[in-house]
Amino acid sequence: MQQLNIKKLLILLTALTVCGCGVLLGMLWLSSQKADHAFHIIVNEEEPVSAAFRDMYAQGLQTEQATRNVVLNPADDKAKKNYEAANQSFHEDLDLVRAKVQGPLKDGLPKLAELWDQAHKLKLEVMALAGEGKTAEAAELLRSKETPVWRDIKVVLAELTKLQDKRSAAILADYDSASKTMLTLALCGGALVMLLMTLACVYTGRRIHRPLTGCVDFSKRIANGDFSAELDIRLKDEIGELADAIRVMVDKLRKELAFSQGLMSGVAAPFSVFGPDDTLLYSNQAMTDLMEIPGKPEDYYGRGSGEFIFGEKSRETVSTRALREKKPLRSDADVETRTGKKRHVRISSSPFFGAKGQLLGTISIWLDQTEAVEAKLQAERAKTEGMIHAAQQLETIVEVISSASEELSAQIEQSSRGTEIQSQRVAETATAMEEMNATVLEVAKNASQAADSSAGAKAKAAEGAQVVKKAVESITEVQRKSVVLKDDMAQLGKQAEGIGQIMNVISDIADQTNLLALNAAIEAARAGDAGRGFAVVADEVRKLAEKTMTATKEVGDAVSGIQLGARKNLENVEHSVATIEQATDLANQSGEALTQIVSMVDVSTDQVRSIAAASEEQSAASEEIGRSIEDINRISGETASAMNESAQAVGELANQAQTLRTIIERMKTGG
Repeated sequence: MQQLNIKKLLILLTALTVCGCGVLLGMLWLSSQKADHAFHIIVNEEEPVSAAFRDMYAQGLQTEQATRNVVLNPADDKAKKNYEAANQSFHEDLDLVRAKVQGPLKDGLPKLAELWDQAHKLKLEVMALAGEGKTAEAAELLRSKETPVWRDIKVVLAELTKLQDKRSAAILADYDSASKTMLTLALCGGALVMLLMTLACVYTGRRIHRPLTGCVDFSKRIANGDFSAELDIRLKDEIGELADAIRVMVDKLRKELAFSQGLMSGVAAPFSVFGPDDTLLYSNQAMTDLMEIPGKPEDYYGRGSGEFIFGEKSRETVSTRALREKKPLRSDADVETRTGKKRHVRISSSPFFGAKGQLLGTISIWLDQTEAVEAKLQAERAKTEGMIHAAQQLETIVEVISSASEELSAQIEQSSRGTEIQSQRVAETATAMEEMNATVLEVAKNASQAADSSAGAKAKAAEGAQVVKKAVESITEVQRKSVVLKDDMAQLGKQAEGIGQIMNVISDIADQTNLLALNAAIEAARAGDAGRGFAVVADEVRKLAEKTMTATKEVGDAVSGIQLGARKNLENVEHSVATIEQATDLANQSGEALTQIVSMVDVSTDQVRSIAAASEEQSAASEEIGRSIEDINRISGETASAMNESAQAVGELANQAQTLRTIIERMKTGG
């Protein structure tokens, strides 16, 4: 399976974030829409129908009571107006129910309307008889015909109310089930999105941060001179390309360094390289052999030139003066080795500088002229002991010096060519460093673009959080309306209880009236014939009181039914309020989940920015290595220049040897 590069990986992470937020927002929006639709049906369809049925029952009771009041008092205009208002309200409720219900409920409405019309005609007839003074006939009609019809109306209303309550309960149950299902799916979806985001962030961090840190650490070790370090990163993405480029660069540096070290080791002439603080940076074995310095040259790296050459820290050397005066110096000197032997040497010390003119150090070449000086001394002694014998010896010595000079000249020429090759390869390495630096800059650019993409994903997630916030506000508004509806239902229950109290008072009045009628009948019986008329009236009053008690009991039963229905509706509304509160809490939790997603996207953006910063740091390290290579190139140039000067010195030595040979030839011929 082909591994994704960093750019594609970051684009995939951003797309995953946006899609996850979109799915979560879609589920929340769908849940909110379904909840709003169900609540709209409950509040605007089901509850008005239930209230209409209860009101029709109450209006029926009102017409019954008004009719009986007219029978008791035909001049009671208020009772007649109450009857008309109750009849009109009943028809309005009936029209509302017809417009909103379907099925069995609507099928039962024609029967209800027919019964109501019958009862209405009978009640009008009863009130007309009462108005004509036919109270007994009116009461008989009310008892025998109208009351049975009213009882049928109550039965039909009870059946319709029961059907409506079942319908409302079913809709509420469906609403609860759908809300719980959608909210469960939304929470599961949010949890899944958070899990995927967490795994993606962890994977991205391991995929990018670790190898990039490895590249940075490797580059720092190389910059500090640890060329034994190894970069074990093998990836097929931008970081893998960067690691490959770094490995190629370091391999070239190792080869060039090995070549330079081999070249320096191959130079036969004794020489040393000192830093700007006059401490030893490099020396070949020939230098330690010349001065009979014990141990290896590496044992003295970091020590001063006087301590390295003569074993005296405070002693000044030609290299010290060249550093101080910042110019090449040449000197012939008689020195003493570490074992006390005398040496006559010619010392050439030249400072070398960096690209910005900063002093980097000196290279010091020592040529041993001890044999030449001794030969000169032997030649002078030969003048007194025998010019010819001395000349023969001098000729042998001159041959040796000439041969050594030629060999040294050849070695210096070879070193010069090696230095030129080294300069070329260092230039190639500098070019490779520039290409690698361009690769690093491209990685930093891609990381910056990925950071911008992550910032866009964060903005989209923040917009999603605002949408969820608005959804929570809408659900909160629905909750507020439900609480208002709950309060209205509680007020309706209180009003029904007030009606019950009034009916209790009416019942007490009827009891008192019945008692008074009984007392009046007793007094009429005592009065004999004179009290017969009064006894008849008392009997009628007693019957009327009994009817009033019966009607009061029926009204009390009706009020109890209203109270029971009000309590059921109040419980349903309270259940709806609780469900909406749960939906509000879950929506708030969804909003918090989105906020956490925004935070995670923010963390992802910070990681990408860290990657960009690390890439910039890598670029800086690459530039530092490039400058080091330029310094090596410059040092190689200075070394080549010093080698040329050495070649000139060796050439002069060869010329002197040739001149000495000519003189010896003249001495042999006596000239």
